[in-house]
Amino acid sequence: TRKQLAVFAGVLFSMLLGGAGLAMGLIDRDSVDLAFDCSRHAAARSECIDVQEYFGSTQLTLLTMLQVVTLDGWAARVVRPLCGQRPAAAVFLGLFAIFTAYGFVSILNGLIVRSTVDLARNHESHACQVAVTEDIEIVASLRDVLDDILRFDERANLDLRTLRDSMSVPEVKLAFDRLRLPLGVPDALFTHLDHKRRGYVTLTEFSQGMESLLRPTTGFDVAKLNAQVGGSVTYCTRIDRRAQRCIDDMDNLRQIWRESFSQLNMLAQPGGPDGKTDRVPEVLLRQAGRIYNPIPPCPPRYTR
Repeated sequence: TRKQLAVFAGVLFSMLLGGAGLAMGLIDRDSVDLAFDCSRHAAARSECIDVQEYFGSTQLTLLTMLQVVTLDGWAARVVRPLCGQRPAAAVFLGLFAIFTAYGFVSILNGLIVRSTVDLARNHESHACQVAVTEDIEIVASLRDVLDDILRFDERANLDLRTLRDSMSVPEVKLAFDRLRLPLGVPDALFTHLDHKRRGYVTLTEFSQGMESLLRPTTGFDVAKLNAQVGGSVTYCTRIDRRAQRCIDDMDNLRQIWRESFSQLNMLAQPGGPDGKTDRVPEVLLRQAGRIYNPIPPCPPRYTR
C-alpha cells in the first residue's frame, strides 16, 4: 500500500509540474494586458485575475494547479477570469481540472477497492491456514489410531483391507468425515496414497499423502500436474505412432503371406496351375518330396 501511495504521489506531482509549466507558458504573466490591479477595482474582481498572486512563480503556479485539481474555486477564481484575456489558458485549465480530478478520484477508488480485496483475501488465507492446521491435527490422531491397529495385528504397513476395517470404527469414520476429503471412498483414497503401487503404505506415507490432499493447491502443484499431463500426452502419441507402424507392417506381412500361399497352391496343384485339388498344399509337396526338413542330429552323449 505504501508503494502504491508513493507511485500515486509521484504521478500527481509530475502532472501538477507539467500542467504548471504549460499554464505559465500559455498565460505569459509578464504581458502588459494582464497588468491590472484587481484589488483596486472591487466591481471587476469577478472578471479579472491577479496573475502574480496565482501564477507569479513556480511554487504559486503549483499551488494554483493543486487548487484546480481539488476543484476548490477553480471556475470562479481561475478559469472564468481568464476566459476574456487568455481563452486558450482557460480551456486548458478547465480540461486539466476535469480529467485530473475525476481521473485521480477513480484511481483512489481503485486503490481503496484493491486494499479492501487484499485485506479480505488475507483474512480468507488466514482462515484457510487455521482450517488446514486443524485438519493436520486430525490426520495425526488418525495415524495414532492406525498405529495402534497395526501394532495389535503385529504389522508395520497399512493396506487396503486395514483401511476399510478402520472405517467401521465410529471415531475414525467421524474423523474422515470432518476432513472433507475429495476422495471419500477407501479404494480411491488408498489408490492415491499408494502411488508406488506396492499394495501397502507406511504410516509416514499415509500422513504425507493426507496432508497433500488437505493443503491448498500451489503454483508448483499446477506446474507439476501440467508436466505430468504433457508427459502422458507425449507418451500416448509415441505409442500411437508405434502402433500405426506395427499395423502397417502387419498389412505388408499379410500381403506377403497371401502371395506366398498363392504361389504355394500353384506349385502343389497336380497337372499345372490349371489343375484343381482339395488337398492341403503342404501335404502334396511333402509327398512329392519337394519339402524336406532335416532332422537335427542328437546331442553327443558323454560317458565317464
